[in-house]
Amino acid sequence: MARRRAPVRIADLMPGPRDPDDRLVRRVRDGDPAAFGDVHRRYAAPLEAYARRILGEHRAAAEDVVQEAFLRTHRILVRQPGRPIALRPWLYAVVRNAALDELRGDHRGRVDLADAAGGADPAAVATSRAALRDLLGRIAGLPDRQRSALLQHAVGGLAHEDVARNLGTSTGASRLLVHRARAALTAAGPR
Repeated sequence: MARRRAPVRIADLMPGPRDPDDRLVRRVRDGDPAAFGDVHRRYAAPLEAYARRILGEHRAAAEDVVQEAFLRTHRILVRQPGRPIALRPWLYAVVRNAALDELRGDHRGRVDLADAAGGADPAAVATSRAALRDLLGRIAGLPDRQRSALLQHAVGGLAHEDVARNLGTSTGASRLLVHRARAALTAAGPR
């Protein structure tokens, strides 16, 4: 008995934010610099609402929890390209786990901003968080290929050879993209 193929939907053929989740995952893994931005635009608001419900009285940490979840997800997508991931349930599970870690005070694997600020002084922590948000904003403002190369290499931990393969370029070009991204961030300095 012949298997019937599912009909092709127009939305499946369109690029960008209307991509089905499995296609977004493929685009991220293929090194498409805009793909993770599409994931973020699609899921950031509902994930923050979900995190706020879990965190209850600690709901102010929802944005940090969601950013941690996005970082963990990006790292897994890049470092484990063969690992099957159903994006939506995966993101919700990671947010749930990060929120529970936040409630337990379990911050292993996260940068402790109080330590980075030299103590638990709330003003110093707020300043450190503002500086971190500023840096993330400047990273978001980089040209797509520079941002993608920088994130894959510096955050994802990929070797330049792997970054080059993902971006369809040479290893030297990968090194140059990362160098230019870092130079642009250094030149811009904090706002």
